[in-house]
Amino acid sequence: MARYKVVSIKIEPSQHKAIAAYAREHGTNVSQLSRKLYAEALKNDGPTAA
Repeated sequence: MARYKVVSIKIEPSQHKAIAAYAREHGTNVSQLSRKLYAEALKNDGPTAA
């Protein structure tokens, strides 16, 4: 049976503006950026990654 690891990233309102600005500068949007970060987190998690 597969084990799933729940990953939650809490973002403060002040950070959200900075993240949105970063996403705009890099031609992406916040949801794509968070998916990318989530994928990186799973990749770096080794054998426990889903």
